[in-house]
Amino acid sequence: MLTFTKGFAKSREVDFYGVVCSDADSNMIKMTEELFLAQLKDLSYLVTDCRSAEFSSNIKNGITPSFKATSSNRIIFYSMISKNSGSREYWSCKIIVSNHTDKNEVTEEKEYDSFYKILMEKKEFLAGIMERFNRHYESAKPASNDLRKIPASTQNIFGNWSGDNYIDKIVILKGGRGFIIFKNGASMNITVNIDPSDHNQIKVIQTSRPNASFFPEMDRKAALDLAPTAKPIEWTFSLIDKKTLKGTKTTVSQNGSYIAVPATWTKKDL
Repeated sequence: MLTFTKGFAKSREVDFYGVVCSDADSNMIKMTEELFLAQLKDLSYLVTDCRSAEFSSNIKNGITPSFKATSSNRIIFYSMISKNSGSREYWSCKIIVSNHTDKNEVTEEKEYDSFYKILMEKKEFLAGIMERFNRHYESAKPASNDLRKIPASTQNIFGNWSGDNYIDKIVILKGGRGFIIFKNGASMNITVNIDPSDHNQIKVIQTSRPNASFFPEMDRKAALDLAPTAKPIEWTFSLIDKKTLKGTKTTVSQNGSYIAVPATWTKKDL
C-alpha cells in the first residue's frame, strides 16, 4: 500500500525541468509536461517551472545539465522519454528526481506499449516515486557517526553480514566475491568492488543467473515474469563504521520499472 505524507510534501519545493524527448512531436511532449506538472501540484508540491530549450538540448547532446542555483531544500525533477524500435517497439519513460546540493538521486524507468499510455498514467505512480525520493533523502542525511566514515578494504569488510527482512546471511570474502543466502533458500553469488577513486564507496553486484527467488518481496507471478530479463541487482554502499554498510539497492520493481531504495547491512560478530 502506498503511503504518501502530504504534510511533508507541502514543505518541499520542486524545480521542474520538463521532458526531454527526440522521438515525439512538441505537442505530445507538452501534454506530458502538463500532466506531470498537474500531478505534482495535486500532490501538494510547490512547483517552479524551470523548462528551457538549453536544458533539453544539453541532455540530447550528452552535455551534463546545469541547474539554477537555489536553496538546498528544493527538488530537481525532469523526465527522459525515448522510443525503442528494435525487435519489440515500445516507449521508455525515465523520471529523475534529485536534490540540488548533494545530488541524492532516485530514478525510475518504465516501458509503455505506446506514448499515449504514458499520458494515462495515474498520479499514484508519480506519488510513489516522490515518496521514495523523500525516504532516500532523509536516510542519506549525514548522521553524527557519518563523520567517522573509514576507508573500505577487503580486510575490514570481509565476514558475515545481515541485510533486509528477506535475507538470512551475507558472506563477503577477501577476494572480492561473496554470496547472499535468502530466507526462502535461494543463494545469489555477488562481486564486491571498492571504488579506487573513493575508497569509501563499495559496489555489490549480483553475478548469479536470474532467479525469481531473488525477488521475495514481489508476488510470485510478477517475480517469475520479470526475473528472466531483469538487470542484476546492485547495492552501492559507504562504510559508516566497522559494522555498518549504508547506501541504496537498485532493483526492478513489481511494475517493471527500476528503483533505488535505501539499504543497510550490519556485520555480525564472529
